[in-house]
Parts: sequence; C-alpha cells; structure tokens
Amino acid sequence: MDELVPSNGPRPDPRGKYDSIQGRQLCKKILAKYVTYDPHDYILDGVCPVIDGFNLLATTPTGSGKTGFFTLLMLVREIAADKTLAIGNEVFPINPVMIVVCPTKALEEDIATQSREAGLTAIVINSDTVDLARKWCSRCAMIKAFSSFIVSKVPSHSEAKSTSHLQARFHHLKSVSRGSIGDLGSKLSNDHTDRNADIQVPTTPVPELLGGYLVPTPIQTQLILDTLSTAQSYISQIDNEIIRLMSNVEELQSKRADLLKYTQSHIALSAPVRRFPPEILSEIFLHCMETKWFNPAYYEHLPRLDRAPLLLGSVCRQWRAITLSTPRLWASFTLTIRPKYLKSDVVLAKTWLGRAGRCPLSINLGSEGSYQNLMRPLMQVFALNCERWYEIFLSLPPAVMASLSSVKNRLPRLQKLAIVALPPTIIDHFSCAPRLRHLNLGSAIPPSIIKVPWNQLQCFTLGMLGADSCLEYLRLTPNLLECTLTLASGSLFGSQPPVQLPQLRSIILRGDPSCILDSLQVPELRDVSICPWGCRWTATPQLTSLFLRCSLRVFSFDLSATMDCPSDNDMIQLLRTSPTLVELHLRGFCMTSSFLTQFACHQGSGDSRASCLVPSLHTMTVDWLPSYFNILKFAESIRSRMAFNVLQRVEICHNPVEDTEFLRSTAPSRLRELRDMGLDIRVRHRNRDLI
Repeated sequence: MDELVPSNGPRPDPRGKYDSIQGRQLCKKILAKYVTYDPHDYILDGVCPVIDGFNLLATTPTGSGKTGFFTLLMLVREIAADKTLAIGNEVFPINPVMIVVCPTKALEEDIATQSREAGLTAIVINSDTVDLARKWCSRCAMIKAFSSFIVSKVPSHSEAKSTSHLQARFHHLKSVSRGSIGDLGSKLSNDHTDRNADIQVPTTPVPELLGGYLVPTPIQTQLILDTLSTAQSYISQIDNEIIRLMSNVEELQSKRADLLKYTQSHIALSAPVRRFPPEILSEIFLHCMETKWFNPAYYEHLPRLDRAPLLLGSVCRQWRAITLSTPRLWASFTLTIRPKYLKSDVVLAKTWLGRAGRCPLSINLGSEGSYQNLMRPLMQVFALNCERWYEIFLSLPPAVMASLSSVKNRLPRLQKLAIVALPPTIIDHFSCAPRLRHLNLGSAIPPSIIKVPWNQLQCFTLGMLGADSCLEYLRLTPNLLECTLTLASGSLFGSQPPVQLPQLRSIILRGDPSCILDSLQVPELRDVSICPWGCRWTATPQLTSLFLRCSLRVFSFDLSATMDCPSDNDMIQLLRTSPTLVELHLRGFCMTSSFLTQFACHQGSGDSRASCLVPSLHTMTVDWLPSYFNILKFAESIRSRMAFNVLQRVEICHNPVEDTEFLRSTAPSRLRELRDMGLDIRVRHRNRDLI
C-alpha cells in the first residue's frame, strides 16, 4: 500500500492526533452509538493511525476481526459530519466511501452482509453485478470489488470524469491522491498483462491416448482433468484480457472521433483565408465570375442562373458582407428566362442589378424553347439599365427580342454583343453603339437582318453561313483585326470582287476554305487557323497563294475531323511558302518518313538554314499516335533543327487512352536527350508530362 502514497505528497504527522488517548476515547465514544460491544484495542491500533493519515499493512488470522476493522473505520465518519469532534484542523471527506478488494465472491457477500448489519450501505461489484453496481455506486459507503474485476475493468477516462464526485469521497484522507485507485488499477492491469504473456498451451500428459481408442486409466483421467482445468483457467484469463483490451479500443476510438470533431470545428479558425484583407478576398471572388459567353463551346452549357455571388455570400457573415460591398461581383448576370418564373425573375433581376451599383454590366439572357410571351416586365428591368451594358449575350425568342427595342440609341458603353437566335425582322436596337468593337452572330443570320455600326468592329465571329454571305459581312467590316468564320459547304455564286481587310491580323476558318481564300486581301495577316471539318481537303493552291500574300507568323492546322488529309507534298508546299513562320500547330496530321526527312535540316553547306523548311520556327505542337508517325524519326528530325539554335519548344499531345506502350518504348529516353540539349520538349497525356 505504500505505493499509493505520492512521493511528493504531504507526510502525516508522526506524533499522531487520533492515535492518542484522547483520540481513542473519541473513537470509542462514537462507536458506542453503533455497536453493542467494546472494540478490541488491536482494532483501534489500526483505525486510529489510518485516521491520522498513516498507511497500514496488517497480517491477521481468519476470524480475527478484519471485517470489523473496515466497518469501524467507516463508522467514524461522524467526525466529518460534526467538526466539533475533530482534533486539530483535519478535514474528513463528507459521506466517505471505501473500496475493499476481495479474492472471492463469497467473501464479498460476507463482508457486505456485515456492513449492512452495522448500518452501512454496501454494494458488491463483480461480473455478475456490474450493471446494478453502476446505478448504486454513488450511494454506497463500502464497495466490495472482486480482484479480477479490478484488473479487467479499469475505469475509462469518461467514466472517471463522470464519477469525480465519487472519487472525492474515497476515505484516503489527505495522504492519498484521488488518482491512486486508477493508478492501482493500471498497475494491476499491467501486472495482469505480464502474466498473460506467460500463458502457454499446456503439453498433453497423455500423448499416447490422442487420436486413438484406448480407455484412460484413473490416474490418466485425473491428469486430463487437471490439464483441462488449467486450460480453462487460461481461457477465462484470456477472455478477461480481451474484454479489457476491447474496452480500451472502444475508448480510444471514441476519443479519436471526439478529437476529429474538435479539430474539424477549429481548423477553419486558423485557415490563412481568415487573415486575408477584404480587398484581397474581393479580388479572389471576382475571378469566380469570369464570363465565357463568347466562346461557342459554352453556348449549350450555360446555367439557369449563375449563382456564384450567392454561393460566396452564404459561406459566412464576413464573406456575405464582402460580396454585398463589391458591386463588380453583381455586374455579371446570367439567366435563362421562362414564363412560369416571370415574377420571381423580375424581383431577382432588380435586386441583382441594384447591387451592381454603377459598374458596367455583363448580361447573358437565354431561353428554353419558343413562346409568345413578351416577358415585357423582365425586359424593362434590363432596358432601364442599358446605359451600363458592356457585354450582352442574347439567345431569345423573336417576340422577346423585339421587346428590347427601347434600348435603341441608349448604349454608350456597349463593347461586346452576341446574338445567337435568328430574329424574324430587322433588328436595329444596336445601330447606335459608339463603343461596339466585338460582334458574335449565330448561324443563318443574313447581313440584311442585323443593323450595327459595322465600321467600328474589330473582332467578328460568324456562325455557319455560305461563302457569299460571309464575304458580304467582311465587306461591311473593313477595320477588322480578328475574324472567325464557319463556312457552309458550297461554292460562290458568280465571280466576287476581292475583300479588302488591310488591318486583319488573325483569321480562323472552319469548313472548306477553298471558295473564300482567293477573295481575301489581307496584307497584315499574321495568324491563320484552318479547321476543315467534315470536308475533303482541296484548298492547297488557295492557301499557298494566301501565304505568299502575307508574312505569316502562326499557322494552326486541325485535320482531326477531315475526310481527306493533305498529302506530304501539299504540306511541304505550304511550309515552303511561309518562311517567316514562328509557330506551327498540327493536329491529326500523319507525318510520313518522306515528310520528316524533308522537314529535317541537313548540314553540309553554308546556306543549309536558308534551304530548311520554316527556318525561323520557334515553337511546334503536334498530335501523336503510333499510326500518325514514327516518333523516333521525328526526334531525329527535331535534333537536326537544333543545330541553328532557333527551335526552343516542342509539345507532343499523346492521345491514346493508355500510355503504357509509349513508356515501354525507347522514345522517352531519346526525347529526354533532346531536353538535356536545351530543348523544352514535353509529351502531354491527360495533363501529365510523360518524360
């Protein structure tokens, strides 16, 4: 029991106060109220020193009165109830409790019976009474616990915490800390675990009988019973250990779950985003509002409502305050209108545009299906703010489009306009827009339907139309800088005068360009992108002539959806007519060995660079499949061009679903050699560089 006394705790007074004549008389006086006999002196020899705070170790024979010692010690609790009886300044626990550890269940019951006869409440704790004990422990003065129960049922942290009031009642006076019982349980548990480590499967005492039919002798039978008793004892011991360990595991899992919940609720408090100034957060929020309306790839994926500001404002109070105080967040508005939502859409539009303040507005209005409802209340909300229109994307039914007529001559800020749906009549709402520079028109809208200030336009995107209509549009826009045309199949009706585009620098042609290239006069053209989708390639002469009439810098050739790709000779001819080319982007082109040989630069003469195809080539992008070209020969061709220190970057887009074939080949090592020589070369597969 000495181990229960903390090494740094207060030591009891060696003189003793209750272990004196006065103290013994006080104890006898108190005990006389509860017992009819005069306590033996040797019992008081044990009770009084314990009250003074001394530890006691007593070895007494059976029937000598050990139970009486426990009972009498608890009966002096009257000293705690009446402080006038106390000797000195000692403070005893109120309503104290004692734990008695017994080796057998029978002894537990015997001590409990005697305690109750003395007027004490008592509870027995063992595997048979544990559920009942949990309910009554807090009311008992004496707890009798079976020794194996104390070993295997060490109180959990949560149980110890919930029974702190019970710990305060332990009759250890002031010399034993409240955690001593837990320490004792842990020590006993560790000792028990050490004993479990010594458990071994017993060796059979009758090996000659196993697996046979011989009848054991009486001596052998007794040996078998003894070894079975030992094995069953081990099993019981192991079962108790398993129960203890499972209890510990459950407790640890519960603690882990509580700690995870705790960290999750607190980790956000230390997030760096909480320390961002409102101005920085506002700029970050604005990047969530990037409009992509003028990219045709997004026409069919526009949402019913772009809820980005609403979602950002619903995160927390601070973010809501920032979103409401940042007008530019509300200056972008996407809405797919429907007649059944007319009233709610009117309220939504008024609130949204009102929060935008005086910022320029980017508005995207779409519709689903065709209907005759003019949606006039909603269109009036947008028309009232037309002086702040900056970007407008309209895909509306004809009747709804007509209800926007009030915006005419009221568009001082409008710079970008997109009209996707075909209007039934002439639309002149945008005829006066002094800052209009970008126009995007959908398919099958003839030039006679739409009225805009054509001379101001610098960027023009046109949906699928015939070559005649495309040339008519281009004649209306002499100041274009960038142009994107989607050409319908068919030829020109009669001869067409050339189209003068003296400032055009970039053009994208989708479809068959052969019928339009000869009509273009574009001396400043620098960037050409050709995508002959769904048609046979026949435009080599026209494209060669175009290259000769300009100083081309960037050429993009997408042959991935072409019915008939140009031959090697066609491609060589195109490259020879563009010696100023700096960037070359080829998609879906099958480079044969003959082409790669001609594409390489062969040293040996002083003018070898001048005789090389596209000698100024700086950047090259190609698609690659094993069926497209031999990548090793391509690597050798690229190596030959590096001698002139012009080619700096090559990107190979690897398109197969799996990349294992490429990685197992010798190609990666050959391409790494080029990288080691200073070339920025990459093999892209699913946004990953394979080398």
